[in-house]
Amino acid sequence: MADEDELVRAILAAPDDDAPRLVYADLLQQRGDPRGELIALQCNPPPAEAAARAAHARREAELCRLHRAQWLGAWFPHARHHELARGFLTELSIGASHVARAIRGLAADAHELVHLRALDLTWDDTDHLGDADLEAIVAHPALANLERLEISAHGVRESSVALVARHLPNLAALVLDNQGIGDGAITALVAAPRPLARLRTLALRTQHLSPVVGAALATWPELAHIAELDFSSIDIHDSWCNALDDATVTALAASPHNGALTDLNLSDLPITDASTHALATCPRLTHLTSLGLGFTSISDASALALPTAAFTRSLTTLDLSFTNLTDAGAASLLQLPSLTSLDLSGTRITTTTLHALLDTPHTFTRLTLRGLDVSLPTALLEALTSRFPTALEV
Repeated sequence: MADEDELVRAILAAPDDDAPRLVYADLLQQRGDPRGELIALQCNPPPAEAAARAAHARREAELCRLHRAQWLGAWFPHARHHELARGFLTELSIGASHVARAIRGLAADAHELVHLRALDLTWDDTDHLGDADLEAIVAHPALANLERLEISAHGVRESSVALVARHLPNLAALVLDNQGIGDGAITALVAAPRPLARLRTLALRTQHLSPVVGAALATWPELAHIAELDFSSIDIHDSWCNALDDATVTALAASPHNGALTDLNLSDLPITDASTHALATCPRLTHLTSLGLGFTSISDASALALPTAAFTRSLTTLDLSFTNLTDAGAASLLQLPSLTSLDLSGTRITTTTLHALLDTPHTFTRLTLRGLDVSLPTALLEALTSRFPTALEV
C-alpha cells in the first residue's frame, strides 16, 4: 500500500529519527504485524521502574525469538550473529558464500538488507569470496548506506578492495582480516576514484603488507579522517603477517594527515623503540587514546618516552604485552595521568613493579598480567585482586 511505502522511504531518509518509525509501528500494529510492537518497544525508552523494565526486556526478547526467522529472511538459516535495532536488522555476521548466493534474489527494498549498517562476511571451510560474488554483494543498491564492512573470508585481493571502495563510498569502517592481500590493499585504497571521505576505521590485519606502503599511506589525504588504524597480525611468524617496520611507523608519524588518530594497533609487527620514539615525538598525535605495541621488540626506552609524548594526557589504553619491558621502564608508566587499561603480560617485570602498582597512586582500572616469568606470592595476588576486583587478568 502507498502509505506503507511512503513511511518506509521516510524511515530510510531519516534513519536517526524515531518519529516515522513510530508512525509505521502504529500502522503495523493495526493490522496485527508483530514488527510494529518491536519497533515501539525498541524506539521507546524502557520504563524506569525495575519490574516494568524487566517485563519490557522480556517482551522484546520474546518477540525476537518468535519472529526472528521472518525478520531475518534469507539470512536466518546461516546468520552467526545479528542485531535488531529499532525494529529492523542492522548488524549481521554470516558466511560470505551464503550472502553471495542469496543476495542476487533480494529486491532493492528488502528488509533483510535496506536497514543493514554493519555486515561481517565470515570465513569457514567452504567460503572463498571471489570478485564476482563480492561485487554482487557490495554493488547491491540496498547496501549503499552500509557503514561497516568486515571480511574474514578468503579469496579477497587487491581488486576486491577496489570494488569495495568503488561501490561503498559511505563506509565508516573497513576491516579486512587474514587474507594476505599484500601491498595492493593500500594501493587500491589510495587509488580509489572516489575518496572514502567518511572512513574512520581501517583495519588491515595479517595482510602481508611490506614496509614500502608506508609512504603511500602517509601521503594519503583520507588518512586525515581516520581515527582507528589497525595493522596488527595474528602471529608475527605467520606467512601472511604484516611486515611494517620502523621506517613505516616513522613515515606514519611524520604524516601531516595523522592528527585524527585515536586508536593505533601495531601489535605483532617487527618494530623497535625507534617506532615508539617517532610516535612520541609527533606533535599532532594529541588525541591518541589507545596504543597497541604487544609482541614487538620494544624495550624500556619506549616506556620511558611515553610520558613526554603529545598524547600523554589522552592515552587510556596501552598494550605492552610480550615485549622486553622491565621494572625500569614500567615505573615510568605510572606517570601517564589518564591510563586506565594496561597489559603487561609476558614482560620481564618482577614483583617490584607489582608492588609499585599497589603503593603508587594511579588511574589504572584494568590490569593484565598473563604469562609472567615471576611467581606471585599469595599475599601479593590477594592485594592485586583487591585493588582490581573486576579487571585483573593473571
